[in-house]
Amino acid sequence: MMKYITTPLLVVIVSLLGIHPAASHHSRDAYFDMEARVEFIDVTAVSFRVVNPHSQLVFMAKDEQGNEVEWTAGILGASHLRRAGIRESLISPGDKLTVMGSPSRGDKKAMWLYTVVLANGDVADLFGAIRTGEGIITPASEVNNN
Repeated sequence: MMKYITTPLLVVIVSLLGIHPAASHHSRDAYFDMEARVEFIDVTAVSFRVVNPHSQLVFMAKDEQGNEVEWTAGILGASHLRRAGIRESLISPGDKLTVMGSPSRGDKKAMWLYTVVLANGDVADLFGAIRTGEGIITPASEVNNN
């Protein structure tokens, strides 16, 4: 009788243990300090890829000593960004940007990107961008306050 009870119980326990790694893959909190904010002004775009499962901006920023350092910023996937009107053509290599987001929990040069300010002043809110009548990408909070 004990054999029949422990086998299903063991299957359930092993199954539940297997769920955690899969769920943690999609938890930004596991990799980024979502309570902290970082901002880099006047960075230079290296590449911008709008892909699934996560898009990516690579940029060069100056460290405390003034040295150029490559950073990687994770962003929502292509399906989310495209629905918000964001395409790869938004950012080109060499573009000057201001970027804001949450830093990596590790010591590597990585962050989760929230907002990009382009050199012309246009703002791309990567969590809820909308287009104004002029086609400028602006955070919904700014448009609603006008």
